[in-house]
Amino acid sequence: MSETTPRNRKARRVTLENPTLRRLAERAAELERLDALLRASLPNTVGEHCRLANVRGAQLVFHVDDASVGIRLRSFQSALLALATRHLPMAPLMLNIRVVPPLPDEPTPRPNSEAERRFIERVADLLKPDPAVD
Repeated sequence: MSETTPRNRKARRVTLENPTLRRLAERAAELERLDALLRASLPNTVGEHCRLANVRGAQLVFHVDDASVGIRLRSFQSALLALATRHLPMAPLMLNIRVVPPLPDEPTPRPNSEAERRFIERVADLLKPDPAVD
């Protein structure tokens, strides 16, 4: 759950007041609920590496971390489609599986070289206020 802050409350109020944003937020919430339901029916080794990205027409669109997860997910196609059929107004007919690798971790910043350190020190010296100007 997200933390309730004045900024979050304002964003929620603005979202609820705007019909387009409200529909978008409702659609996102529906997808999240269906995603949780479908992934809970999968083994952890598969469910932790995929997510329902969209329901488009008669397709359930899943994003997976790599192709091997996609292959394993495909083996649960019948069960996923049957479960989704009970929770959607239109029965999905197929899975559309897309490989979307997870984002890499933040790169570790490299230390500055000696030349970079000298340059930064020179710039810092130039930015110091001149005491004679006071």
